[in-house]
Amino acid sequence: MPQAGSKSLCVRTSTYNNRTSPRGCRRYDCMYKRSSVLVGTPIIVLLASVGLPAEGAPGGASEMPSASDNFATSREDRGRRPAESRKVDELARLLAKLQNDLTEMRAAGTASSAELSEAQANLDAARALLRQMTALAATPQSEAKAPAAIASGFQELPIGAEIAIAGLKWATQTQRVQVGLEGNYRFSAKAGERATFDPPRKIRTELVGLTPFSKGQEIRLTGTFNIDPKSVFVGAEWCSIVQIHQADTRRADGSFVNASPMFSLDLLSDPATGRPYLQVRGETGRGEQTTYSPMRILGRIPDIELGRDHALDLIVVDGHGDRGRIAVWIDGKMLVDRADIPTGYEYVDLLADAYRVRGKPQPTTSYLKIGIYAGKGTGEGPPEAVNVAFTFAEAAR
Repeated sequence: MPQAGSKSLCVRTSTYNNRTSPRGCRRYDCMYKRSSVLVGTPIIVLLASVGLPAEGAPGGASEMPSASDNFATSREDRGRRPAESRKVDELARLLAKLQNDLTEMRAAGTASSAELSEAQANLDAARALLRQMTALAATPQSEAKAPAAIASGFQELPIGAEIAIAGLKWATQTQRVQVGLEGNYRFSAKAGERATFDPPRKIRTELVGLTPFSKGQEIRLTGTFNIDPKSVFVGAEWCSIVQIHQADTRRADGSFVNASPMFSLDLLSDPATGRPYLQVRGETGRGEQTTYSPMRILGRIPDIELGRDHALDLIVVDGHGDRGRIAVWIDGKMLVDRADIPTGYEYVDLLADAYRVRGKPQPTTSYLKIGIYAGKGTGEGPPEAVNVAFTFAEAAR
């Protein structure tokens, strides 16, 4: 049973004889009486409450148990990692509950195809997380270390330090930005590490680009990145390693306009397999953006190998809501190359003269960011399991 003061284990599902409102939440006779069913929240986010701990997971290259394996751990394993073994037991009971619910829904014949698909997705996500936790529980503590905050051969840069990478100017925006002896850079971040302007639910360690790019100007970034194999992404709703933003524009009353980045390169954990994947997201918009806008996925690598160098070639043209370009190659393989779509936001032009900053019109340029930006869209705290590190080096000339 959960420890006193711990969070309730929440499971997203649908009842087969007393359906839950899509916008509501009702008590449910689940694993624990105080557990609740939350509709509309990704199961992998809810499962993270019993998911991988902050100290990290074993290397991603190891084989995980199959869905049919017995997930119970031996007494020796329990002695190695008793806390994780208890979580394996909790997850195993949860998995049995989800399987039973799905079986009953099918037998009753009253559930819609969407509800059945949702229940199956929940079951698959629970299996994936259980595989990860089982592997962690069977690993000695000494073999399951998280990425080091400061790696050997690297030195942390002070906040505000200005550097040059790939012919562009940058400045450190947070702690945990490190420079190596070979001129490469390392970023590491875990729950609780964020910028001074971030709410607690976010995680961040970044370089911010000081080179401005105007409407229609090509933004080019080439280099090599390597993701620490001990990195843990479970629980994060997003984890970006490269972003392109437009200058923070203000309305006539001085308030900032909220908007997502117009481009991001993201690393996430696949809820079905537990393996990390890489995706490209792009943002377009006409008129004023009054809220954070959804970003659509433009390309994806379903299984990115950790612990090895990957070549990145990025070309983006900000069209300020007009036609631009988003093109990304990883290891010479094209993820996306679209020049037939609008890119960026038109609002930067609409508001350029609405509010003068220090007597001058607002800037309408774009800028790059490299580093880790992860978190959740809602809630008070960050995803506790997340602990990510990667290195970046500019391409050889």
